[in-house]
Amino acid sequence: MPLMVLLVVTRLNIGGVARHVLRLAKDLGDAGHSVAVATGQVEPHEGDMSGLADAYGVQVVHIPGLGRSISWRDDWRAFLALRKLVKELRPDVVHTHTAKAGTLGRIVALLARTRRIVHTYHGHVFHGYFSPVKTAIILSVERTLAWGTDHFIALSKTQQNELSERYRIAAAHKFTVIPLGISAYDLGASQHNGSNVRDDLNLPPAVKLVAAVGRIVPIKNPGLFLNIAKICCQQEPAAHFIFVGRGEAEQETQRMAQETGLAGQVHFLGWRDDLASIYSQIDALLITSQNEGTPYSILEAMSLNCPVVATKVGGVPDMIRHEETGLLFDSGDSEAGAAAILRVLRDEAVRNEIADAARFYVRANYSHERVLQQILDVYCGE
Repeated sequence: MPLMVLLVVTRLNIGGVARHVLRLAKDLGDAGHSVAVATGQVEPHEGDMSGLADAYGVQVVHIPGLGRSISWRDDWRAFLALRKLVKELRPDVVHTHTAKAGTLGRIVALLARTRRIVHTYHGHVFHGYFSPVKTAIILSVERTLAWGTDHFIALSKTQQNELSERYRIAAAHKFTVIPLGISAYDLGASQHNGSNVRDDLNLPPAVKLVAAVGRIVPIKNPGLFLNIAKICCQQEPAAHFIFVGRGEAEQETQRMAQETGLAGQVHFLGWRDDLASIYSQIDALLITSQNEGTPYSILEAMSLNCPVVATKVGGVPDMIRHEETGLLFDSGDSEAGAAAILRVLRDEAVRNEIADAARFYVRANYSHERVLQQILDVYCGE
């Protein structure tokens, strides 16, 4: 029986959440279901992925006031707009994503007596984001909303355990683990359409490139990325490091790069729409986050034969098998991170072995077709 599904996400900024939500909307529509995406405003320093919605043919409804920052006035406007939309669409399922949309969307769905209310945790804001007092308030709200949420989706087993056991959001039986899915076709379509990064930066072909892809924000720990870059550049002069993305910490990170003498070997590319091409050109993806859910950039890199070196946080260890499909190190340990990067850059056999194993692992375990069926099972209460 076809369903009417309303997906609610705070904003469609460049990143894994927007990619996942829009791909899910497309796949639901292709499967014969009615679907709409309700979303708010992208912030000035963030890239906008609404163009992907147009390419997918997905209906997007803009919700005035819905945004990342907490504002009683804007949140009330967003609540009223969502309530009006739910009354008009009368969805069978309201499926929320991200914290703000999860709060407002689930309250509206509860008041409207929506048949099925589902929330996906792409990560969480219970560690590393806010002060202890603010975090305690957010946890209290989440636990209260959990009583009216029919089911939760976690992107990894580690994340589920954190949410149900450490943070006590809800009992484990209310969670289903559904890892992200990725489409090799979507990636491959743009793999050969980008410019040559080394040429863009006036670098010789022999230069080794290590990239951070995504938002430049404190939780991603760009300072650790720079510390690792400094150690590596001292031992491997042919190594260069690039940031692909923007964010609130970009200017501070640029200043730190200047002060540490890395201005000539650390480069800032801004947002790019040729990510597949970039992954195919770099020698390693470096993740230095203090906290993560399931980074989409890891799946993208692994799909395109790009080795990944990442901090051992959140759901990352569920995605990367250390020494097999990638290399992991403890968050904050710049020496270990640098050693892992240098190993990948210097040992071609290790680099190729990890990249090949990662590509096969992603294709076997992270198909978007699997994601659709598992989510439909959750919608139907199975």
